[in-house]
Amino acid sequence: MERIAIIGLGLIGGSLGLDLTRQGHPVIGIARRPETIQAALAMGAIAEGGTDLALVAGADMVFICTPIDVTVSTVAAIVPHLSPTAVGT
Repeated sequence: MERIAIIGLGLIGGSLGLDLTRQGHPVIGIARRPETIQAALAMGAIAEGGTDLALVAGADMVFICTPIDVTVSTVAAIVPHLSPTAVGT
């Protein structure tokens, strides 16, 4: 089973997490605020989560669902943690 990480758990990331979780994928959620992680866990949008971008390590697929103004810095921050075969979008 693919390990999927979603960075940003707002409307887009949260909706994506719900759909992927319902399809049986183990989804890791990453957000800036712990309360966002707790809400996503409570609604079943993610299986596990945290605020540390290093959680993308071991993910086969990474969805970046952040606001546009932090997308570039987010990508730069996760690159050291990505596996060579990880797919990001």
